Amino acid sequence: MKKRIFLLALLSGNLLAGAWVTYGFTALIFIALVPLLLMELRVRTRYQHTKRKVFALSYLAFFGVECAYYLVDMVFYPNGGCLCYFG
Repeated sequence: MKKRIFLLALLSGNLLAGAWVTYGFTALIFIALVPLLLMELRVRTRYQHTKRKVFALSYLAFFGVECAYYLVDMVFYPNGGCLCYFG
């Protein structure tokens, strides 16, 4: 069961990344929130210390978005172009 919750967080992060890259499909934003909300519901109904778990899994989802942005930035703009980083 923990594996499903973890996969829901990763799925949400990947869908959000697909929605917000430069040439992404914006309607995925609404679809990407569904796994995140399902994950939150499952954690709150089945576990203790739910605030920490929801925060950690949401952090994982949005960290996946940042990793995807970084990879897109490195692949499509290798000579210093910047999609979302300042450095």
